[in-house]
Parts: sequence; C-alpha cells; structure tokens
Amino acid sequence: SDTEGKRLIAPLFATVGILLAQDCFPAATAPELLHKALAASKASRDITRLRASIAVFIGLLRWPGTVRRQAMSVMLQFLGYSFPTVRQATAQAMYIRLLEEGGDFDLTGGEGTPAAVVPAEKLRSVLELITVTPWGTDNEEVLATALREVYEKLGLELPTAGRSLLAPKKPHEEKPKKENEYADLVRENHY
Repeated sequence: SDTEGKRLIAPLFATVGILLAQDCFPAATAPELLHKALAASKASRDITRLRASIAVFIGLLRWPGTVRRQAMSVMLQFLGYSFPTVRQATAQAMYIRLLEEGGDFDLTGGEGTPAAVVPAEKLRSVLELITVTPWGTDNEEVLATALREVYEKLGLELPTAGRSLLAPKKPHEEKPKKENEYADLVRENHY
C-alpha cells in the first residue's frame, strides 16, 4: 500500500546513501537514481525522509556532469529549506563532501553547457561560509545572505521555484470574506 511505501523510503535512502559512500553503486544508473530520489523527496514535508535523502544527493556528487550539477542544486535548495534540522544536516554533509574534493570542483552540466569549474580557492571560501553560518537559526536574512553567497561562489543560478528561502514566493490570493455567509442565507430564506 501507499502507506507502506512511504514508510520504506527513508530506510531505502539511507541504504542507497551507504552504497554510494562505499562506491558500490554503478555510475550508469546515477541519472535514474537522481530522477527517482528527486521524485521521492521533491514535495515531501517529512523531515526524516528529507534528511535521509541528503546522503543520496551527496553520493551523487561523485560523478561529474549533469548528475553532479543537479545534485548540487538540490543540496543548495535543502540549505534554504524552512526546516532547521534539514539545513544543518545538509550543511554538515556538504562540508564533509566538499572537504574531500581537495582540488577544483567541476560543476559543468554536460553537453552544450559552458565549463563551470569552481577553483579550489573558491571552494575553500564556500567551506568557510558553510562552517560559520548558523544554519539552525530562524533569522532568514542571515540565511539568505549566506545562501546567495554560496550560489555566487559556486557559479550557480539562484532558484526560481521550490521551497528554498531564495525562491520567489507565490503571492497569497485573498479569499473573499465569509463572515456574513450564514446571516445572508438566513436573510434570503426569510427565517
């Protein structure tokens, strides 16, 4: 059933994250894994599932090209989520993964996209920024400033949709007031 499937996703993410960390996952299946992981976590508000998916997206940073660029984009969106625990877990995982990189970090998206190699110097400044930013804070201004700086240093575009703090918010439509609805009904029916 659907409930059982939802219950199994977080442990599945954890298992796949371990396989990716141990380099036991075939590179040929990375694009499909990225697609499936995005589908399972995109609209989720389940913190356990979101935190478990971090290991998968971090593991997908292993392969250069489109998969790496999209996985990094997801990780940056997680850094801007409204859940402080997701932001903190993402920052910690990104710090460890980028620290392992050692040199330049290739974020080129694949064929037809311009080269987007982040020099080691900029990568170190991103690591510094990830370290000093209080990702658990509720101060959205501090988070948004740090997040914009990370996007800029990595040479990535700011999000245009999604649940990141930097994504443009949809304007709230004002619903017509229903204060007098019952009173109007009574009046119309002459009660």
